[in-house]
Amino acid sequence: VSLKVRRGQEVVADEAAVKVAGKQCFADALLRLNIATQAELVYLNSYLLPLLQSGSRPASLAYGLRRILCDPSRMTEFASTTSHKGKETDVWATHPPTRERIEHLASLEDPSDIKMDHRPATELWSNPARWSERSYESRFDRWTSDLPKLRITEWESFGDDTVARFQRARAADVHRSLERIGLGGGLDGLRTAVGSDKAASLAGTLIGLGWHASGNNEREELLAAAIEAEAVSVALDNEIAWIRFSWSGPPLLVDAHDKPLQFDEWSREAARDDWRGLDAIITPELRARPAGDLRPSDGAHDDDRLSGSANGKEGANPIPPCPPFKRASGEWLWEVALPGHVGRPVKVRIGQNALAFNKAVATFVDIDHVSISTDQNTGRTVLTLKLTSGKSLSACPSAVNSAGRSKIAAAVEVVLMVLSSRVGPRLRAQIVDEITRGGEVEVGTVILSEAGLAYGKNRKRRCVPWRKVSGTSSSGRGNGAT
Repeated sequence: VSLKVRRGQEVVADEAAVKVAGKQCFADALLRLNIATQAELVYLNSYLLPLLQSGSRPASLAYGLRRILCDPSRMTEFASTTSHKGKETDVWATHPPTRERIEHLASLEDPSDIKMDHRPATELWSNPARWSERSYESRFDRWTSDLPKLRITEWESFGDDTVARFQRARAADVHRSLERIGLGGGLDGLRTAVGSDKAASLAGTLIGLGWHASGNNEREELLAAAIEAEAVSVALDNEIAWIRFSWSGPPLLVDAHDKPLQFDEWSREAARDDWRGLDAIITPELRARPAGDLRPSDGAHDDDRLSGSANGKEGANPIPPCPPFKRASGEWLWEVALPGHVGRPVKVRIGQNALAFNKAVATFVDIDHVSISTDQNTGRTVLTLKLTSGKSLSACPSAVNSAGRSKIAAAVEVVLMVLSSRVGPRLRAQIVDEITRGGEVEVGTVILSEAGLAYGKNRKRRCVPWRKVSGTSSSGRGNGAT
């Protein structure tokens, strides 16, 4: 009953909004908000949460949502869902359906004295990308308060961190279950189980390990899932299949020609003792072997992820590309030319192991400290890298219009994402190591120690024990931060 009253209040609020902004403006806002809500649900449920559950996190939490909102196929999908009339209003809904709200606007009178302001709403917001990221970081801290330390990973390795990790963990369960019922491992062991009276025993053993399936054909579903886990693991280990990541849809298993491989369909056929689909992909020699890595990753390769590329392999991108950066040539991966002082552009380039401002190059392992400030007199952004050698590298782009400022802000955000995924984790680890040894670490004007933190000038230095610190925040103001 109360929710029905609330939905009525939302209609009254819509009518008030029309008086302020006009029908068209408010209808556009409803449509955009509905699309953004759908995009965030897809991002959280299909991308971010599976990554967190695998023990990993991206360097930038908000970056993935921006990529989904820029994906044409996703936008078409969300727009069609918004325009679809659908079922009657859910009695538990807090708001009326967006389509009903927009249809109700047609019956309202459009005010004639409204002065339209066609600037984007982000004009009212200083550095929206930064605050979007901060919002996600705040939620992330709440989501992961009870989780162990997460690895920082790249979106290109999403398939390895989620799909491959999940299937290899299940393949380990299958191997143990086959051993318990007296059969050999690998797909040959599964083939024997499916074609004999051992199928029920295998399904029961998997249920004992926490597996479950819906529907009336539980045994067949469990056998198909077991076959798929083993087949996918073998195919990935022997480079018969690769995982293709996309913001347009779920990860796909593909062959060397980028053609999708139907392991789920072939596994269901194999569970009915039809192995032709899998036999065409996996040779008899490989069928006899269990998957190469039967244990879920325990995070032992964290250092590889932090210091090099995804999965510890050379050649992967240090961060997914995003505007305003474009592909570079030679040894550099991405580059952008930012407006500079007196018409001199500032060229920022990102490589696998280094960063460059114009011709000055700094490798990630040589960066000791990163700071960003705004010159109060000129309004120029100053991004400074302090190196372990004591030298400093600075980029000082400058712009007088909003387009130039937006480009600089976006570029700096990407640079900070790269540095946080490469430099930040290493420096944080060094700080923690030094503190746990009983030492002190100076970070800017703050001194961190095992007892707490100290800040301020020598005579008025204030010390705060860690037990009194409930949270932190920062805001760039002038040349400093709070």
